[in-house]
Amino acid sequence: MTISELICEILAQYSKVFGVGIPKTKLLKLAYLVEVKYKRRYMKRLTEAKWVYYLYGPYLWDYDEILQCKDININYREYKNNKDKEIEIISLQDCYHNENISSEYKFFINSIIRDYGNMDLVDLLDYVYFETEPMINAENRREDLNFDCILPEDYYYVKEIKLDPKIEKNIRRELRNKAEAFRGKRST
Repeated sequence: MTISELICEILAQYSKVFGVGIPKTKLLKLAYLVEVKYKRRYMKRLTEAKWVYYLYGPYLWDYDEILQCKDININYREYKNNKDKEIEIISLQDCYHNENISSEYKFFINSIIRDYGNMDLVDLLDYVYFETEPMINAENRREDLNFDCILPEDYYYVKEIKLDPKIEKNIRRELRNKAEAFRGKRST
């Protein structure tokens, strides 16, 4: 899949889920998240896009060129709180359809849109900047983001630990003793 196809499919899925276009910055960050989540699940890249750490987060140098695609509309709306600024809202032409994208990819992209698409932009940016491995490991602006540092999805699952009942009893006793000792220090 190319990054252009991914962006168009995100636009299509976002429109289906929320019924509106998407702000330009949010679209870029959702595309990055799809890439990260795909790498976590399948341990391979979805696209060959070259993401870089630019300004505060992930960026594509050719993002504006991608948005010039014949299938994409760019509309400008005023910011709610500042009439002097405009926000770019990105959407697809009504006639857009790409049968080259498999239903598996569409389902995967749709799941990311449903999980993160309604997130407030500030919260989405915080998640992208501080909780994704390529951004966590980035050190210098303008450097390529390394998707090879992404850990597999099952790394993030909570695993149940089975303890021998005697060991568990000893751990609980030690914790109680430490808590009582701590309380004793605080009251003196």
